[in-house]
Amino acid sequence: MENQLVFKMTNEKKLYEKEVLKYDWHKLEFSLLAKEYLEQGEEGMPLAKQSLELLLKDIPCGNPGLVKTLTDERVIPLTIKNELEIYMGGYNAQTVEEMLAYHDAILKDYAGDNFSKVKEELKPFLTKKWSDILLDMEKAKHIIKGEKLKTNSKEEVESAKKTFEKYQKVYNTIKLIEQKQHSKLRQKVEDAYAKEVLESMYSPKEKNVEGEKEMKKAA
Repeated sequence: MENQLVFKMTNEKKLYEKEVLKYDWHKLEFSLLAKEYLEQGEEGMPLAKQSLELLLKDIPCGNPGLVKTLTDERVIPLTIKNELEIYMGGYNAQTVEEMLAYHDAILKDYAGDNFSKVKEELKPFLTKKWSDILLDMEKAKHIIKGEKLKTNSKEEVESAKKTFEKYQKVYNTIKLIEQKQHSKLRQKVEDAYAKEVLESMYSPKEKNVEGEKEMKKAA
């Protein structure tokens, strides 16, 4: 999960613009799940398809025929790529404050009596972009790893360690609440898939063949 959410450092123009979207870009997180399932090969394809179906139900896609096209196994990789680019654009544009606000309920549940203390300690980072923190930590990690090879000076290594330490709490906090959100969506996908498979298995005879095929893929 950690590496999957680290954005690619690129100079390409962002496809994401808040004013263009007519829906909450967070809904596109299903595309991240779809990518994870797709990477499992043929076994994960049904769940990749299910992830996209849930995504397209959540946004104003409209035409059922379009949904069918976008979730066709031959088109799924391209659908995931396009939706994921928009999702990551929104993800990379967030400040820490926006991240915490979106996951507020999860943070309250996890932090319990320490909720106010967590918010207070993270105040210095609120206006900083989450993607900038990830980038700073990635650079610091690279310098620290190179310490044994002596590719950086002692001063550079010490500075990198301080940077890494400075962001450790905010990084770990956001990763924990992100993982919870991601696992909730994963459960939603797998529940929906299981219901569809069982429904097709125990529906009238003409639909039963499709249900058995899906059951074999899931086995």
